[in-house]
Amino acid sequence: MKYTSTFYWEALTLDSATKSGSIESSSRFHAIRQLRNHGFYKIKVDQIPRKYKYSSLNENEILSLLNSLLLLLKAGIPLSEVFELAVKENRSVIQKYIFSRLSESLRRGSSLKESFSALKPLFSPFFLSMIGTIDKSGKLIQGLESLSRYYSKKQARSREIQRILRYPKIVIAVALLLTIGVIVFIIPMFENIYLLFGNDLPFLTKIMVKLSTITREYSLIVLGCGGVGIALFLLPAVRPYNPVLRLVQKVRERFQNYEDPFLYSEAMRLLLDNGIPLSTATGEAAKSMSDKNRKYGDMVSQYLEKGYSLTRAFKSVKWFPSSYYRLISSAEKAGVVVTGFEQIGLYLEQKREEQFGRWNKIIEPATMIILGCIIMVILLSIYLPIFDLGNRIG
Repeated sequence: MKYTSTFYWEALTLDSATKSGSIESSSRFHAIRQLRNHGFYKIKVDQIPRKYKYSSLNENEILSLLNSLLLLLKAGIPLSEVFELAVKENRSVIQKYIFSRLSESLRRGSSLKESFSALKPLFSPFFLSMIGTIDKSGKLIQGLESLSRYYSKKQARSREIQRILRYPKIVIAVALLLTIGVIVFIIPMFENIYLLFGNDLPFLTKIMVKLSTITREYSLIVLGCGGVGIALFLLPAVRPYNPVLRLVQKVRERFQNYEDPFLYSEAMRLLLDNGIPLSTATGEAAKSMSDKNRKYGDMVSQYLEKGYSLTRAFKSVKWFPSSYYRLISSAEKAGVVVTGFEQIGLYLEQKREEQFGRWNKIIEPATMIILGCIIMVILLSIYLPIFDLGNRIG
């Protein structure tokens, strides 16, 4: 199979009109040659980073994209022209590529959701579901503003998680470098002393000596394995096969299960804010949940079809937190269901902030204990035989 990359291009036609778009080609040179064969000149070609073939946009990129759209829509520009203007206004290659593809798709008669869906995996199922319902509601600006507020909250939460995990990452990196330094440089200095003990070396010391011997005797293999490990982390094409990253993805999916109640409340607030009927909103909100938990959102829709009230439906589906039916009950009686879902979102957000605070208090001392244990193990493995030798001489 021929290896290809995606390129975003801008060029002039023979009648000096500016054109832009995307093209698949094996290299930048071949992309330019293809465009020249189609009658373009003064061609500018930028490669789309390969990571976007395997991963979605982060919160910063989605917020930037939404803000660009909102700025133009609020200026009164029709949607049919918004994406073409966004291409000219943006400097980011990935955003130019996205807006160019969206513009082409809309010109072909596709809906807004279909246009965004064609750019998978750049957008999450939740984002695509919200875009679809916002498009149906006809309240594009209000819907995009609500979506922008949601991603602003998500961005703040991601930054908080990164802040909490920054210190453990540094500690783990220091511990790893310390261990490698001891194995490669320190253990060989004590090798003659360790030979005096023969097979009587402590277990920890035997392990460290063995690791040191393997590292020195098979240095090329070790370096090769290290290079493969780095490639698995850095190269987008092979990142999906990295066992560590796959484990991290599994952990994220597990945490996503705990995020689903919050996602559902945000989706319901967005949908009801945009005038979507309650029966339709519950079905659409279920699509924003993970595959594992989507059935619970569908069960709420089924109970509503049977004539249940929203409060009774949430009480019947035991998976939803008790805060759902407690807060929805009073809101439903007052006829302000949107406010009820907004209160649920605020409550769940507050509980998450409290949880982050507890993690922050635990993680820092825990990482110091782990680092201390690693240093203690390394020191014991080096010096236990020396202390034993001193006792024997004494």
